[in-house]
Formats: sequence, structure tokens, C-alpha cells
Amino acid sequence: MPARSTNCPSPHVVIGMDPHTRSAAIEAMTRDETVLGTGRFGADQAGYTAMVAYAKQWPDRVRTARAVTHR
Repeated sequence: MPARSTNCPSPHVVIGMDPHTRSAAIEAMTRDETVLGTGRFGADQAGYTAMVAYAKQWPDRVRTARAVTHR
């Protein structure tokens, strides 16, 4: 899935990540939970590089990651 984004109405952006075996899904949102962008990136070096480049459009960002447990 290609990344998509909108203009940021707030300087504070949280970027959450849900890692999977073959990809990582991310969502960027403001404090009031307005979604600014989403994307799915490959779980390889190229995907990571693209994800980091995509997130740089929000210089004042905080990253989070969803905890994943395997049973």
C-alpha cells in the first residue's frame, strides 16, 4: 500500500507502527487523533529506508510501536 499524507495542522505528530513479518504499517496523527498519513512498508532495508524518509516530513514527531507477542 503506498503511503499517503495530508498537511499537518499541529506541530506535534505521533507516528505509530505495527510491525508484521513482511511489512510494517504506520499511521501519523496529531494529538487530537487527526490522521495525517498512513503507509505500509516492506520489512527489509529498502522498506525501512522508505519509512524513515516518509516520516521525516513531520520533523516534530514521536515514534511508538505496538507490542507484539508470539504464542
